[in-house]
Amino acid sequence: MKMPVVTLFLILANLAVLGLAVSQGGGLAGAFADGNPVVNKLLKVNQLVIQGEWYRLGGCIFLHLSLLHILMNMFVLWDLGRLAEAVW
Repeated sequence: MKMPVVTLFLILANLAVLGLAVSQGGGLAGAFADGNPVVNKLLKVNQLVIQGEWYRLGGCIFLHLSLLHILMNMFVLWDLGRLAEAVW
């Protein structure tokens, strides 16, 4: 079975954004708060997207509401991503 490169990349990207949010938000609890600079920069705000901040369309997929949310998403991504890459 081949190494699931895309799946690993997406998991690492999610963990990198979480790590950045934790470092900027004053800990794990602050990583998911509205006042976190990383959260504020990646949130999809339609008016800001219209004004040219296109990165928000893709950046928002790396934001999560809680630790349980990101853990469950990464579990499902690992489980289904490996299968999808094996078929591809």
